Amino acid sequence: MGLKQGAARGHILLPGRGILSRTAVLIPLLCAALYGQISPGVDARLKTLQDKANAALGRRDTAAAVAALQEGLKLDPNWKDGLWTLGWTLFRDAKYDAARPVFVSLLRLDQSKAGPWLLLGLCEFEGRDYGMALDDLQHGRALGIPADLGIAPAVRYHIAVGLALGGKYEGALELLEQAALTDEHTPEVVLATGLASMRIPVPPQDAPDVFGKAQIGMLREVGEALFEGARRNRAATGEIYARLFKSFPDTAKLHHSYAYFLIGTGDLAKAESEFRAELGVDPDSVLARCGIAYILLERGEAEQAAQTAREAVRIDPGAATARFLLGKALLRSGKAADSIPELETARELEPQSSKVRFALVQAYREVDRSEDAQREANEFERLRQVEDQIKVRGQAPAALLDGSGQAAQPRK
Repeated sequence: MGLKQGAARGHILLPGRGILSRTAVLIPLLCAALYGQISPGVDARLKTLQDKANAALGRRDTAAAVAALQEGLKLDPNWKDGLWTLGWTLFRDAKYDAARPVFVSLLRLDQSKAGPWLLLGLCEFEGRDYGMALDDLQHGRALGIPADLGIAPAVRYHIAVGLALGGKYEGALELLEQAALTDEHTPEVVLATGLASMRIPVPPQDAPDVFGKAQIGMLREVGEALFEGARRNRAATGEIYARLFKSFPDTAKLHHSYAYFLIGTGDLAKAESEFRAELGVDPDSVLARCGIAYILLERGEAEQAAQTAREAVRIDPGAATARFLLGKALLRSGKAADSIPELETARELEPQSSKVRFALVQAYREVDRSEDAQREANEFERLRQVEDQIKVRGQAPAALLDGSGQAAQPRK
């Protein structure tokens, strides 16, 4: 499913790292790292049961360890050390449905540690609760991924897949590029990259059931091309796409995929050529028109950009990027008053976009709407902080996200 199964049925494979299950003797060490050793004041019976569980794990007797921990939790349901060790043990044994409520119980007691958030998110992903999984994985990543758990590649991969399933393809591709830079060259990462680049919201594990063999091969080739591109092997990327264009001349979004990559390299002329090739395959492509409008704006051809963006809006009035580019092009053409309705619509469609807010600041100032400009400037600053935190840690603190200052709640 979302987590690759290994030779031992049910064990999660980390991209580039192999089977997740580590030596059993690490469990007590991980427990100590997250929650500290049991203090002398803790009930002696819990101490005995913890030692019994640790000894069982040392000899790889998972059943005995689980029994000891469950006995202790009957005595004290709020035993955090026991909950963590039990949750990790069940997770390591691929019993994700059983581990999930254990991590929820632990998070009700303590939301300050990243480990339970991350493992809960991975369990939720395995259960195909993709929205919940993404929220909890991002929250855990924001707290900092514990190195001892060895799950950083899995967290990055599953966040990327979650973003792609929610239509956040650019964010997904950024994370998958990081995977390429750390040489996590696995079939899962490659296929996820191809799916995200082709704007296909299908979980990689489901792709073989959705697409034929030829299409799966194409998606993997796209992923390989971008993997090479992330490692600055651009000649290899171009060669792979050239082969794909010959083999799949009528496949929509394939030229767009290459054009989007080329924009990242700064080769705008070639990117524009690929966007126009995309229009040859799909004359109604909004993505290609948005790409062309962006390049025209970069070249200072605002009026032509506005014309192209207007075509995209006509085809899809609900395309936030098209609305934003049209508003920006009108603003640069000296038509601030005309740009505002387009930018306000883009804001409604993408309220968390700082670039839309920044453009609105400029537009409102042009027409002397100072209060509106100040409001958007404040939102721009807040959203920039959110975006910076997401890039660095994975997610911004709750106070930045909604101003409430309240911590996220664990999933039930």
